[in-house]
Amino acid sequence: MLQRNMPKKDNATFFLRPPRDVINRLDELSKKFKRDSPNQVAVEILRDYAELWAAAEQAKYDTILRQQEAVTRAIKAEALRQPLHEAVAEHGKKSEQRKRR
Repeated sequence: MLQRNMPKKDNATFFLRPPRDVINRLDELSKKFKRDSPNQVAVEILRDYAELWAAAEQAKYDTILRQQEAVTRAIKAEALRQPLHEAVAEHGKKSEQRKRR
């Protein structure tokens, strides 16, 4: 990838606190690929790979949604296969309970 300098103006400040191992990795990468700072590497990664990350997250979401819909269809189909039973009222229980009060 070609080296791109971060623009000096029109930057929003983010207060990120990555774990130490991530900071160390960004520092290594900045030295290896001759970038000005680990922050510059982080910005390049965020800029260049955010859409790939979003596509992967959307794919996960779509997969989970399809699985939930398949399970819901299976449950409904199973419920419809079950035989219907005639509802039978239990005679006398309500009147017995009312008499006790």
